[in-house]
Amino acid sequence: VDIMVANGAAPAQVVVAKNQSVLAERILRSVSSILNGDENAVMAADDFGRDSEAFGQTLEGLLNGDPTLEITAVKDPQARASLTAIQKLFESSVQQGANEILQSSPELFQVREASGAIFRDSPELLSTLTKLTAIVDEEANAVLASIIGVASLMLTLVSLFGFIRVRARQDKERAEKEAEIDRKRAEEVEMENQRNQSAILRLLDELGDLADGDLTVQATVSEDFTGAIADSINYSIDQLRQLVSTINQTAVQVSAAAQETQSTAMHLAEASEHQAQEIAGASAAVNEMAVSIDQVS
Repeated sequence: VDIMVANGAAPAQVVVAKNQSVLAERILRSVSSILNGDENAVMAADDFGRDSEAFGQTLEGLLNGDPTLEITAVKDPQARASLTAIQKLFESSVQQGANEILQSSPELFQVREASGAIFRDSPELLSTLTKLTAIVDEEANAVLASIIGVASLMLTLVSLFGFIRVRARQDKERAEKEAEIDRKRAEEVEMENQRNQSAILRLLDELGDLADGDLTVQATVSEDFTGAIADSINYSIDQLRQLVSTINQTAVQVSAAAQETQSTAMHLAEASEHQAQEIAGASAAVNEMAVSIDQVS
């Protein structure tokens, strides 16, 4: 602004240039609000878009003229050189990435730490800023402050672009890794289910004869989840075998006792018949004695 005043620029051009400084400061405040992630961040993002567009149109008008905005082109070579340098910085950083920043404004709140790193990675922009500083004299401190503010904004935006791209790439890689882990986990679950189904079918097949009363069945005890079941079934079958064996032994003992009882009963019957015969003989003898006694009488 001071250069234009010193070189006799038109008052309207000086006013427009001062408005550019105001726009640059507003853009810086909007970016600061976005980076801080405060409650005004959404409104600041909208202001950033409008102010960036207005800044670019006005800058173009100062260089080439714009009848619509009633701006005439600056003729002074020194002022035009400064404006051209500012335009290059603006087009390479702000104008090309404004839409991306607005669309990615939620992620911008996470990149406050990235703003400092850009100053170490942008020697060309810093060199341009140094050249612009050499152009103006001591009376152009206000303009220089505005230029530095614009450059700082651009450097910050560049850092934001880089951070957003890195963050997007990291998110994509993380999503791909998680998808691969889920796929492997699903395959492992499917294989485990198949092993379990095979183990169940094998156990059912081995126990098929048990339903027909075959106690010689022996279930296979494996490391599958049916192993504990098979071991329990084998124990139950073993207990059944012992029970059946005990029942068979008891049946044999009962049969032997029955036979012994039958033999004893037959022996007692024979003895009873013999006693009956003896009693009958004694009774006949008594009768004969009684008859003989009667005859004697």
